[in-house]
Amino acid sequence: MMPLKHYGYYLFLGLGDFEAPPHLGSEWTSTWDLHMWRERIENLIRLGANTLFIYLMGHNLPYASHKFPEHIERMHPNVKRDFFQGVLDWCGQRGIEAIAVFSTTGHAKGYVSSHPELAIRGRDGRPQTQTGIMCHHKVEARRYCLQVIEECLGRYRGFAGVILHLRSFRSHASAQTVSENIRRPPGRGYWLPLTKRRGGFSCLPISVSSARRWSHMCAGCSPRHVS
Repeated sequence: MMPLKHYGYYLFLGLGDFEAPPHLGSEWTSTWDLHMWRERIENLIRLGANTLFIYLMGHNLPYASHKFPEHIERMHPNVKRDFFQGVLDWCGQRGIEAIAVFSTTGHAKGYVSSHPELAIRGRDGRPQTQTGIMCHHKVEARRYCLQVIEECLGRYRGFAGVILHLRSFRSHASAQTVSENIRRPPGRGYWLPLTKRRGGFSCLPISVSSARRWSHMCAGCSPRHVS
């Protein structure tokens, strides 16, 4: 068995897909400032980690988005005073590879609440806004996730790579369709095996440069190319 080259953990920058309890304690990442992030990174290093996966999307956005200002976590420390670039800089100084993770058309309850027509529908045909999951066949749903990816990668520097946390594919053919549209560019890129779940693929890792190119290229794709 080959030894693993990457050891690490994943964290949400904000609340992610969790509902906020009446009181948020220090165990919630959405309460952390730069000092607390540095402390947690040091803890991971002591445990032997060299990789940190950071989810940048959630039911609301944990940064002061210019594209979607009405869908941000207004009480988040990073919204009040943007410090996240300092987290990435600290990771770089300490030898931690920071990987940006985007949830695409899931984890978007804030946006779906304002746009129920984009939500997936139940068997009764009604929008399932409480799930925070958008139908990826809707152009506006795809545009939302693409614009968040483009905004984050333009706002923050220092990511070693990107992972697209996709809704489960129903077939390998669907996964292949997406893969063909974000071919790896020349140079270094961060890659991991696709994660198989429920007979499909749910995570698609790509390089930062690929993600930037993909967000521009996919803006006009047909539904079958973006899932």
